Amino acid sequence: MAALAAVSFVSCAATNRPATETLEAAGDVRSTNVESVVVNATTSAANGSMDRADVDDPLDLAVRYVASVDALVAHSSIGRRELLARFVIAERVEAQLNAIDETIERLDTILTAPAVELVWVEAPLTVRVTSINGDGATVEVWTVSVFAHPDGQAVEQIWRTLSVSLVTRDGRWWVSDATSQAGPTPSPNELALPSPVD
Repeated sequence: MAALAAVSFVSCAATNRPATETLEAAGDVRSTNVESVVVNATTSAANGSMDRADVDDPLDLAVRYVASVDALVAHSSIGRRELLARFVIAERVEAQLNAIDETIERLDTILTAPAVELVWVEAPLTVRVTSINGDGATVEVWTVSVFAHPDGQAVEQIWRTLSVSLVTRDGRWWVSDATSQAGPTPSPNELALPSPVD
């Protein structure tokens, strides 16, 4: 497949109509309902399901992988390795496991409690393909990580963009690498949405 000719940047949460990612590349035009991908991925992660069966689209896999980060943290290193093996190509599982362990160690130095003791919700917000070819793709996922103490006394958030590299093997997409950078972080404001509960 030739170089990517055009990619649209998609908001997964800022609109109430279906968001669509269109890839136009040398005669290959595909569309994915990104809003549906995010909802399905975050719902399955919230329900403890890390199943990646029938995931045959790089956008879907990238969003599911990012949405699963909070579930990964709740497990031991052995459990994390088993869960990562569902998403990550075999020869890269150990590297991703080490990266997640390092991230948890860094979070423990900046959060008010150890990350494994907090309620952690990973919420992907936008997704875009930055490159795609015959056997690989790079997908950026903008996400917010929300951390709360189980007693509800403190809530913290981290906004970041994950660049997820994917490869195909035997007709399936697999994560080969994922890196993170801070932001973009929305500016604080005084806006408050009306509450339906009085």
